[in-house]
Amino acid sequence: MAESVSVRLPAAPPATYLRGMAYWHELERAMHEHPSVATLAATQGVPFFGDEVAEHISGILATALVEQASHARRAGSETVAPVLGGPAPLMSRVGDHLRRRTQWLRETKALRALGVQPPDQESVRLLEAAISEFDRQVRAPRPG
Repeated sequence: MAESVSVRLPAAPPATYLRGMAYWHELERAMHEHPSVATLAATQGVPFFGDEVAEHISGILATALVEQASHARRAGSETVAPVLGGPAPLMSRVGDHLRRRTQWLRETKALRALGVQPPDQESVRLLEAAISEFDRQVRAPRPG
């Protein structure tokens, strides 16, 4: 069985995490409704579905993040620093996957074609900081 690792994301207001996740879920819903765009993304190396890293992000990590941010908001906390975990081989690939997905969305007109509003700048900055934390806390194994 693979070693399990955890990543602590940056502290931020729970509402910022929840807005970012609402955007994420809206984007994935739109991809399901427009399979040709999802197929294009996959052929360009940015799968939204059918890939173990993408499925781990959407199924496990996103759920845990929403649960932790929602709990913090209900508790009246000003900030939350979610802790996300999973098998080390999978977690070591999350940062790169998120980076490629974000870059693909910026470089294509996919959001416009899907009718999805881009996330607010605070959510974008938080996503970039979260990617950096994955890179810093979980190193991908080097080939060789």
